[in-house]
Amino acid sequence: MEENIGTQNGERDTAERVTQDFGSIFSIINLHRQRALQEVNNDSLLIAWNVGAFVSQKIIEFVQTQSERIPEEVMQRSLTEFVSYIDSGKIASARS
Repeated sequence: MEENIGTQNGERDTAERVTQDFGSIFSIINLHRQRALQEVNNDSLLIAWNVGAFVSQKIIEFVQTQSERIPEEVMQRSLTEFVSYIDSGKIASARS
């Protein structure tokens, strides 16, 4: 009977170690998953920033080469539509 108690304790210890090991594996996977999601978020932000810089530069070049200026209303509406497009997540979903 004492052997059974020892065996049961040994099995319980083994089960606890296995559970702890899988908990550690889960923690490692979760950490790297969070880092990957952060990188995706950072990349999405860089895309928006770079596209915005490109569009801004093209608008500046256009305005500088034209004798008449683009109405402020048109520029503001275009910018608002662009920001709405970025905020909608369509860029992120297009990359998936």
